[in-house]
Amino acid sequence: MSTIRFILILFLSGCSIIQDNSNKTKNIQSIYGGEIKINQFEVETLGETSELWKNGQDILLVVNFGKVEKTSGLKNNVDYINLSSINYELLLKNKTYKTSAQIKFSNPRTNYLNIKLEYKLLSESKKFFKNCNSDCFVVEETFNAPLIRWSGENYYLFNNNELVESIQTVTPFSKKIRIFHAKK
Repeated sequence: MSTIRFILILFLSGCSIIQDNSNKTKNIQSIYGGEIKINQFEVETLGETSELWKNGQDILLVVNFGKVEKTSGLKNNVDYINLSSINYELLLKNKTYKTSAQIKFSNPRTNYLNIKLEYKLLSESKKFFKNCNSDCFVVEETFNAPLIRWSGENYYLFNNNELVESIQTVTPFSKKIRIFHAKK
């Protein structure tokens, strides 16, 4: 009888230990453009400002405060080092500032290359579908990797000091991607 009781208790307590993860809320974000065919990305927090984005296409992105700083699964992957987050206090004070980092690519494979970055605070931008109001501002990031003659602009839309959307060129010869940063 004690064996049956033990099995019954084990079975009943075991059922309460099993968790149903189907009700767990997932942080799902969207990216459109480039070679990305599956637009929905599941997002995991890696640190205070860093996130890991992954989709069913086996594309992984490390996004730090809105900027794609490392990729895996693309035709040409990117990896930044010494990349600083956007300095909003400096932008609010000076409206512009310059910085630099190093970047490397997988196709063709490169060593780390110097890349110059300049950030500007814009009053508005026609790049975004949303209308900007008084709580909205746009940051323009101009970049230049002189050794490979790659340059361009990325845009970040903020509303109430929260990043809501960005348009970024991740690698040379790739189309821009549009990232919707929905806060969960």
